[in-house]
Order: sequence, then structure tokens, then C-alpha cells
Amino acid sequence: MDFTLTADQLFIRDTLRRFIQKECRRETVHALDEQFASGSAEGAAHYAAWLAKLAEIGLCGLTVPEAFGGGGDLQGAVLAIEELAAAAPVLALAYASISLNAGWALARFGSPAQQQELLPRAALGELKISLALQPDPFPRGSIGAAGPGVRADWHSGGAALDGRAPYVLFAGAGGAHYLLVEAHSNGSPAGPTLFLAPADAPGLRFQAALAVGLRGAMPGEAVFEQVSLSAGQVLGGPQMAEQGAGQLESLAALDQLCGAALGLGMAQGAYLYTLQYARERSQFGQVLLTFEAVEHMLVEQAVQLQALRWLVYHAAWLADQGKPFGLEAAMARLQAGSLARQAGLQSVHILGGYGYMAEYDAQRAMRDALVIFPGGGAPDSLKTRIGNQLYSL
Repeated sequence: MDFTLTADQLFIRDTLRRFIQKECRRETVHALDEQFASGSAEGAAHYAAWLAKLAEIGLCGLTVPEAFGGGGDLQGAVLAIEELAAAAPVLALAYASISLNAGWALARFGSPAQQQELLPRAALGELKISLALQPDPFPRGSIGAAGPGVRADWHSGGAALDGRAPYVLFAGAGGAHYLLVEAHSNGSPAGPTLFLAPADAPGLRFQAALAVGLRGAMPGEAVFEQVSLSAGQVLGGPQMAEQGAGQLESLAALDQLCGAALGLGMAQGAYLYTLQYARERSQFGQVLLTFEAVEHMLVEQAVQLQALRWLVYHAAWLADQGKPFGLEAAMARLQAGSLARQAGLQSVHILGGYGYMAEYDAQRAMRDALVIFPGGGAPDSLKTRIGNQLYSL
């Protein structure tokens, strides 16, 4: 294994850094966060314009096979999520809804008809898919259980979906074009079915929520009330009805990998922001970075970032090799969530009183980091998943 970036991946990284420097300036991202906090959805158009520019330079099709206008490189897409998340985490999530949820998932599990119709749109940056999966059950021994999720009543030619999917990103107007929905058949112990549900399907509505962080990601609950879908809208085609366990396992691993890359980028962004402040700020006649306590905090972050980066890259490499990567992705997400929160909190700590002020980005880094876990399971659920695989529980 050699995780040295290839020439193509170095080109992706350098292209993105130029794009970010030109387009995603810190003050612009800050202003968009404030807009969403006030209840305005005007910022969604700004993110859509950024996605269009990423598509113009060919980055939205990285996971799409070459036959459909893409490049077929998951590691490159993970690198892109990392770079984007360091500057604009919401843009990174929107990009992931195209490159991972649409490009990667459809390339591996879509039927020929679904691929022909949808993969070219993904390569052009015109197809966002959000995951609407049932949350992980609570860890062994704790009180509670996963909710009932979405149920499917099968009829001639398809199924009617009823139920709720919590924490769906880009819910509502201007958001996702499709949901990848996990549904379980009523009155049957059969396996799950994954449906490609159009976001504007009759009977499907979204209950939006204002999150603490990642505000522009438009989190919400998807409510299904007799949403009628055809057998052709089963991911992979009608033959995959009630046969989606393997698909679901891979999509869950993909979601963990996305969260890991997101957390890595967010932690890197908070680290660089704090480092710049510590270099420029003087206290008691001394540059802040020269205080040993501050220096040591930042050194520890730098070491943990590098370790996490290799863990994320290893999981992406396994996926590109067609090997199981769920364990490594879950480990990476667990570590990424912890490090992103730590970097955000320490940024607030090092900035002192300024860290609590809305005009500084330390508070945003801290808030955004708190939202990494809900979509892919809380830390205890991740630990249970990891333990199940490590110890065959």
C-alpha cells in the first residue's frame, strides 16, 4: 500500500485549494452561516452556484465510471470532501450528496436503466441524493431501540411507503433530488429494500429543523404518507426487492467514510484557523504561539490529524480495491468526530474571549463539529458497530 497522492489526486487537491481561495473565502462562508441562522434560505443558491463551478472543472464526476462521463476515483472524491470541509463543511456535504450518494452508490448498485438515466446527471453535478436510512439501534444493554423507520406495503407493480426517516440532509426546496430510502416490508421478516424516491413524490414531505451547526445542510425529517413507488424505483431494479441487506451495509460504510472525511477536513480547518491566530496574536508582549501550553495543544492536533488522515485514506483505498471497508470507515468516523470537536473547543479556548464572539469562526468550528455524529450514529453506536466486527459479538 502506498498512500502517496497520485498525480491526478495532487491535481484535484491543488485545483480545489485554488477554487477555495478564490470562491470560498472565510467571510463569505461566515455570512452564509448567519443567513441560515436567521431563517433565510438565500444561501442555498450560493451553494448551488459553487457546485456548478465544481462540476465545470470536472470534480463532481470523480466516482462516476468513465462510460458515463466520470473518472471512477473514490479516493479522489474523499480528498475533495476533506479539502472542501476545511473551508466550507456544508459545501463538502452537498458535494458528497453528488459524488458519493449519487455517483458511487448508483455506479455499484443501480440497475442499467437507473445508471443510464442518473449517472450522467451526477457527473454534471445535477443530481443530489440524500440518505434516508434507519438510525442505528441503541448499544447493547441500553434503554430504547431504533424507531420503526419506513415500512413498505407491496402491491402489484410496486409499494407504498409510510413512516419517518430522521436526520435527512438537504431536505426541502432546493435540496436533494432523490432520497435513498431504507424500507422494511410490513408483516414480513424479509430483508430491507432500498428505494430511489423522488424528493417531490406525492405524499413525501419534509419537516425542516434549524440545527446548531452545519446550518446550510438543511437537516430535517422525511415523512412518508402512502408514497407510491414502482418496482423500477428499487435500487438495482425489481429483483432487489427485500434483498437490500448488502446494499445497506455498503451504504452505511460509505456514510461513515463521508463523515470521516468531513470531520478530518473540519478539524484541519479549525487547526489552521487557530494556528494563524496564535501566530498573529501577542499577549504579555509575547506571540501566543510561543507559549508552551498553546504550542503543545496545536502540536497534539497536528499529530492526530496526520494519524487520522492515513486512517481515512486507508478506508477509501480499501473501497476502491473492492474490499470490505466498513470497519475502517467506522473507526475513522469515530476518531474524526472526536478530533473535530476537540479542535473546535481548543480553538475557542485559545482565542479566549474572542472565541465566543459570533464574528470569529472558532464558535462556528465548535458548533459544526457537534453535528458530525447524528447522521451516522452516536459515538456509542459506532463503538458497538466496531466491537461487533472486532470481537464477532
